[in-house]
Amino acid sequence: MSYDRLPQEVQTCFLYCGVFPRGFDIPSWKLIRMWIVEGLTKPQQTYALEEIDELHLNDLAKRNYLILMQKRSNGQIKACRLHDKLHEFCRKEATNKWLFHEICKTPDNVISSIQDQDTRHRLCIEPSILYDFLATRPLQNMTLTNYFILRYIAISGDFKVLSPTFGTFWNLQTLILNTSTSEPTIDVKEEIWNMLELRHLHTNIPAKLPSLTTTTLKASCLQTLSMVSPESCKKDVLAKACNLKKLSIRGQMVAFLETRGGISNLEELKFMEHLKLLNDALYMNKLLHLPPEFFRLVRTVKKLTFANTKFPWSEADRLGQLESLEVLKLKENAFMGDTWRPEVGGFSQLQILWIERAELETWEASNLCFPILRHLVLVSCDKLNAVPLELADIPNLHEMQLDNTSKAVKSAKDILNVRHPKT
Repeated sequence: MSYDRLPQEVQTCFLYCGVFPRGFDIPSWKLIRMWIVEGLTKPQQTYALEEIDELHLNDLAKRNYLILMQKRSNGQIKACRLHDKLHEFCRKEATNKWLFHEICKTPDNVISSIQDQDTRHRLCIEPSILYDFLATRPLQNMTLTNYFILRYIAISGDFKVLSPTFGTFWNLQTLILNTSTSEPTIDVKEEIWNMLELRHLHTNIPAKLPSLTTTTLKASCLQTLSMVSPESCKKDVLAKACNLKKLSIRGQMVAFLETRGGISNLEELKFMEHLKLLNDALYMNKLLHLPPEFFRLVRTVKKLTFANTKFPWSEADRLGQLESLEVLKLKENAFMGDTWRPEVGGFSQLQILWIERAELETWEASNLCFPILRHLVLVSCDKLNAVPLELADIPNLHEMQLDNTSKAVKSAKDILNVRHPKT
């Protein structure tokens, strides 16, 4: 009865969860992306599709249709799971409503047949029978012509170059590439710019994006590039991808961060909200610095991540002038040195601070340095003597997580006692 009271769009999104295997932890980003590419939600003037689906996901979790398995540091759902009993309901109801057709084995171990009408909508195939299913329907009988309507592709394999063939997938919205190659980058050909509907490109090693040989006024739909090499961040490339919201850059950052380096090209990205700079610190013999123009170029960024950049802690204070910054993650020696004394009046919007694998020994800060901090995470900061006791005066501070940071545990407990004194 409660299912019948759900809005039609939320019902459809819920039933679609049945495509995942029973007992599977569903990453929220993947579920939302698939809802979008399947066209299960309709766009609105006031909200982006991702925002609408985030609301649907939270609604289903609050109603206990989905089990919350993992939370992000900002409190949002990171992974969820469908109840076992509801999993069976979703698959049956989805089949009845022609949302998708389940391919399964009959009691006599025969793969269920596919009728003509079944090929006109989605197929749900368990991984355990995928090989047998493909053996009955050889892929060589299917041309690329059959694939041009694909909207979501995730591929794993040993490849060094993204085939130009992908340029013919005009409807593709999400492309995920996981390669086992020993090469430091994966080459992407210019055909990538023919994929006018592509919104999200994910690679497990940096992608080398091509410059444009032809100029066109139409901007790319890309919202996510994770990850690309620093040399890919050329002016024409970022001007084409001007709608980017999430950008992850990995490689040698020395040239990129210089005054005349690629960092100046970030001015083409007017809507960027998430930025990651992952430095390849191997054989690095030059100290990195944050150039002055960096703070002007990333003024729209809400989430900022550094890793292996080894900036001096004295430059960390300057991040406080980023008025939109809500999440700051400093990982794997992002900043070097044994002391951090942030100045009062910065980080006015910072809610989440994550420090990982830092050589920090002394950290002196007051509640005025992080006035609305809500979540503090310290990972493998084994030299840190104490968490500043003054942080207890931050009214919004609700959670502290310390892993492999044993010296600072006592100070964290002292802050807890100040916030919640024992009676």
